[in-house]
Amino acid sequence: MPIIAIYNPVCGDSTAQSFFEEHVLPLLSSHGKTVDKLVQTMYKGHAGQLVLDFVKEQVVGANITVILGSGDGTLHEIINHLVGQTPCPRLHFVIVPCGTANAIFSSLFVSQSDSRAPAYKLQSIKSYLHASRIIPLTLATAILSSLANERSQIAISAVVMSTSLHASILDESESLRKEIPGIERSEMNSLSTKMNKLLASYLGSRSQLGIIVQSGTAAL
Repeated sequence: MPIIAIYNPVCGDSTAQSFFEEHVLPLLSSHGKTVDKLVQTMYKGHAGQLVLDFVKEQVVGANITVILGSGDGTLHEIINHLVGQTPCPRLHFVIVPCGTANAIFSSLFVSQSDSRAPAYKLQSIKSYLHASRIIPLTLATAILSSLANERSQIAISAVVMSTSLHASILDESESLRKEIPGIERSEMNSLSTKMNKLLASYLGSRSQLGIIVQSGTAAL
């Protein structure tokens, strides 16, 4: 099975590159796994293009392993970049949590007291090496439309809960990344208050939103 390893060097606390060099790649090598392509993302949306280019280099219909060192945002970019591709590639993601919240990873593996410990972050890698059960990844298709009847927008997401709330604080959160690289950013009074207000607003007016959600699955 072809393997591509991608890491986002600026996600989370910006330690993805060093973590791959010191832990991920040596562990794969010690188990006889050869990475066919190792790349880092350079700009927004780059991860999706990297995966698509790699898919096109392989035999049609091949099962491809994507070892991804990032947060949820980079996975989201890949999924949306591949939407509509024919034939649709079958991807097996091995998640290395290098982002801030890492919601997908946290939903699959039991959390530990120190989420930064190598043993915790390598759980998906070890599951892959030991051929553990593959878990289907549920996707949501959101069709967004406005009351002005403008052209609808379609977004595919693997992180359904709290997606809108996180998006609403993205700019302010990013401005604090260098000062506070961890998930603690979301616990600051200004961000927590904003999220609570938006949640209350959403619960009171959700019937007015033009959003349709459909479910699907992808290999993880």
